Amino acid sequence: MLETITALNDLIRQGKILYYGTSVFTPAQLVEAQWLATTNHLIPPVANQVPYSMLVRGNERDVLPVAQQYGLGVLAYGPLAGGWLSGEFVLDAGKPPTRVHSLPGRSDISGPSSERKLLAADALARLADKLEISLVELSIGFALNHPAVSSVIIGPRTEDHLKAYLKAADTLLGESVLDAIDELVPPGTNFVERDAGAIVPSLEYAELRRR
Repeated sequence: MLETITALNDLIRQGKILYYGTSVFTPAQLVEAQWLATTNHLIPPVANQVPYSMLVRGNERDVLPVAQQYGLGVLAYGPLAGGWLSGEFVLDAGKPPTRVHSLPGRSDISGPSSERKLLAADALARLADKLEISLVELSIGFALNHPAVSSVIIGPRTEDHLKAYLKAADTLLGESVLDAIDELVPPGTNFVERDAGAIVPSLEYAELRRR
């Protein structure tokens, strides 16, 4: 990591870039990057990009608090949880749509974890209806609400999608709404491990788990 930070530091000194950030860094990696930069008199990363949504809240346990501690910006991607919070993944819609994703199995609703995730998505859609706002508005408003989140990365595929996202940017959620979301999906929850964006090698590979 030191070699990479040194190279990026040189690019800043040369005026070729202004800042640099990281993507899906673990808390340990975030702390290591800050420590290496400080002890070697280098410019540290200023932001970390992570998945964050009402259905993917695992980063609330450690990544977001660490980012706040070091003054790092957080760019939250996947505010609709890969389409699960688009309004199409609900119980009365029949089989949810099949989508093509960079992560295999993202739209798979089989298995206990995915079934619980579908139940939560359905409950959140009903909450949005009760509040008389779209699920997209509820989702974007939630992601933007966390004090560690600097901005939300959106991925509209159509003009209608873009309009929905832009409208959602002005959504403000009160404490009672946030409490209702917490009841449906407790803070720190990830239903499926792959939703974290990156699986820690020591968990993914049996030969590393057992050494």
